[in-house]
Amino acid sequence: MTMRRGAMSMMTMFLLAPAASAIDIAPPTGEWNAPAEYRIDMEVDAEGQHFTMRRFISDGKTRSEMKTPDGMEVVMLEMGDADGTSFTLMPEEKSAIKQTRKGLEAIAAKVSPEVAAKTALAPDETPPPPGNVEKAGRETVDGIECDKLIYTFDGVTATSWVDATTGRPVKMESAQGTIAWKNYVAGPQKKELFTAPSDYQITDMDEMMKQLEGSGMSGMMSGMIGGPGGLGGLG
Repeated sequence: MTMRRGAMSMMTMFLLAPAASAIDIAPPTGEWNAPAEYRIDMEVDAEGQHFTMRRFISDGKTRSEMKTPDGMEVVMLEMGDADGTSFTLMPEEKSAIKQTRKGLEAIAAKVSPEVAAKTALAPDETPPPPGNVEKAGRETVDGIECDKLIYTFDGVTATSWVDATTGRPVKMESAQGTIAWKNYVAGPQKKELFTAPSDYQITDMDEMMKQLEGSGMSGMMSGMIGGPGGLGGLG
């Protein structure tokens, strides 16, 4: 695996996975009672790029498959555990990167406390109120009768079409682009979809970070996480 391709693959999935996961946590109406197991395709058009992310959901675990802009196939497994464990799989290289949200937060707290403080949720902090939602009639999208909804939140407007019967998301448009949810199939998913193949070489990023910290390279880690252009500069 070359560094360029590996870095691009990780960055692409790390940026897309949270956005993709959001449809399961807070679908466009907040009314869809999603089944415990299903599969669905997300067709995304944004910033002049088109790609499809195929997602498989099973009892809290998620598998997301897509190709990066340079044509490399990348798969992300989100295990749905308390530590926030995820695997980024690169089938062409037969390699995988394991990381946990808990491990990343621990490293950030040690080498860049200001980043950890900025991203931590205060004990008395409550989620922001939902945006304004207005119904705009019904339209048929991909053969599905949908309720058309106009959302406004924090100055951003988006239009959503949801299945009029189930509330399942069908399409969403905003100034940033379009997402269409297609090929939805409810039902059991194969268990092997949610495990890293046994013949893959797995790199544990949590362990690697611990080794770097133990070798006195915390300064470099601090620059990566909290320095200019690092994670601390996000948001």
